[in-house]
Amino acid sequence: SVVTAHGADKLGVLMSASASTEEYFLAQRLARGLDSPNIDHRLREQDFSDDAARAQPNAFQSAMSAIDDAGAILLVGSNIRHEAPILGQRVRKAWRRGAQVAALNPVDWDCHFFKTHNIINAPQHLVAELAAIAGALASLTGKAMPEALQAVCENTQPGELHHQIAGTLNSSDGSMLILGQSAMAHGQAGWLRQLAAWVCEASGSALNTIPFGANTTGAALAGALPGHGCGGVDVEQGLNARSMLEASLQGYLLWDVEPGYDIANPALAKRALAAAQEVVAVTSFAGEDLKSCADVILPLAPLAESEGMYYALDGQAFTASQAVRPAGQSRPGWKILRRLGADLELDGFSQVDITTVREEMLAAMAPAAYTINEAELAAPSNAGGLYRVGEVPMYSVDALCRRSVHLQQTAHADNDFVGLNPGDADSMGLEGGRDARVSQGDTSTVLPVRICPELPAGAAWVKCAVNVSSELGDSYGPISVEAS
Repeated sequence: SVVTAHGADKLGVLMSASASTEEYFLAQRLARGLDSPNIDHRLREQDFSDDAARAQPNAFQSAMSAIDDAGAILLVGSNIRHEAPILGQRVRKAWRRGAQVAALNPVDWDCHFFKTHNIINAPQHLVAELAAIAGALASLTGKAMPEALQAVCENTQPGELHHQIAGTLNSSDGSMLILGQSAMAHGQAGWLRQLAAWVCEASGSALNTIPFGANTTGAALAGALPGHGCGGVDVEQGLNARSMLEASLQGYLLWDVEPGYDIANPALAKRALAAAQEVVAVTSFAGEDLKSCADVILPLAPLAESEGMYYALDGQAFTASQAVRPAGQSRPGWKILRRLGADLELDGFSQVDITTVREEMLAAMAPAAYTINEAELAAPSNAGGLYRVGEVPMYSVDALCRRSVHLQQTAHADNDFVGLNPGDADSMGLEGGRDARVSQGDTSTVLPVRICPELPAGAAWVKCAVNVSSELGDSYGPISVEAS
């Protein structure tokens, strides 16, 4: 009804970054069969300014096992121990073998390895810090930096620590830069990604990214991205996840998404969904925020009750088999999409089993031709005031973890607070344990203050994907904190 009344460009498909590759394949076929180019799975990101330069599907340039033998590792915006524990263990293994590990982070996170060099600064200064490392590397190697990146590097002056990190990356065998989830969710993530890419190119390091979700490589290969079809085929350019919400479309298909927990800006998401004419949600768990905005909810079988193909960060494929029959009226995602496509009388939805879907999908992926263009980045900004650090707690990554009683009783589920640097708290007259009002835009909440020495000045630690922040704005963005 939305397509008929308002046009296909008013329909958007927002998908979990942990769906199966077959689900991505059929979802993009459904959307584009309806002539809608709007489909995306990067729900926790907010900056897509460098999309033209990041078309490659694999998040890792090296094999994941190559971490074990790395001579030097630079972590940028990554709490790797919690974001990807197995990769964190590999970093620890490399460190025990003699690797030098450096970090550029918005929080001095607790790691199970020692850092040779450690730069901790508020999120609004991370671009300048990485630019300083790039500038130091340019001086060391004599390599010219791309003109597009010079604007941010001209205003930075590398210090001793930046030169040491640049020298370590440049002189070590098997060096790599790991760009973590805090970098990917950053308001200027495009600058961080492109600076990281040049640092790796200039130093001969591998660029490895830790995105949000369990199957982002599968999503990219299958075409669940605006402007990229299955196998990297160029298709009509659509809206990214952020733009879909900012455009206030008339219809949304939500795939295994909880608006208050799985999207970078819950406040923006809830406003857009509330204003839409039709919202269809396919989900394994229907919380109150989903019930309040969805007109139709279809029950989705969760991972253990479904089957599908998934891809690791370095492109290795593996399949998951159904462990038990789906409960109640829930169905595997590929069956739901096949039925929707057939009922809408679209081409390409006549499959009778997942094997047929997979064969069609792999055949369509075969070309795998991805065009890399130059990024057009907006002028960098260096905002003052407080900037939110809204990392996703390790036991809040999806609806299943968030509903696990035992996981939510662990120390890692202690997330109901606003963390402040001791100096910032003192200047604002705030004490640990006292309540403070935390505001972003026209939304606010009251949280107890926690004094956190691991936080730099200018940062406010309010985690996302938890109940207390499910009405707030950007996970990484300006924020105000004042006495309640």
